[in-house]
Amino acid sequence: MGASGTRAPERPVSVGNEPALNQLCANYSRNVGHPSPEGRYPPGQSVEGIHDLLGNVWEWCSDWYGQDSRELKVLRGGSWYYNPQNVRVSYRSRSEPANRYNNIGFRCAGELR
Repeated sequence: MGASGTRAPERPVSVGNEPALNQLCANYSRNVGHPSPEGRYPPGQSVEGIHDLLGNVWEWCSDWYGQDSRELKVLRGGSWYYNPQNVRVSYRSRSEPANRYNNIGFRCAGELR
């Protein structure tokens, strides 16, 4: 069951270093060749209905990379350009906050009213 109390949809299970992904669930490994519009991968949405948590673009996080570092920020989720081993929320990458690339972005989130 998901956190919302609904049954989670059946999904492939990751084994070892093999990702539980396919190209119907996320934009990765240059399969499209550029960032894609939100919602293009419905089979990859979370049980809460959130689209595109993996692949497409790395997402900036508010955390600094490293305990004492104030130079690099954390990136998560992988991107359209990277291999499937990087396309998971548990994988952290890093970048200088001033860097701008077409494979790095951010997620706007807010409370529904």
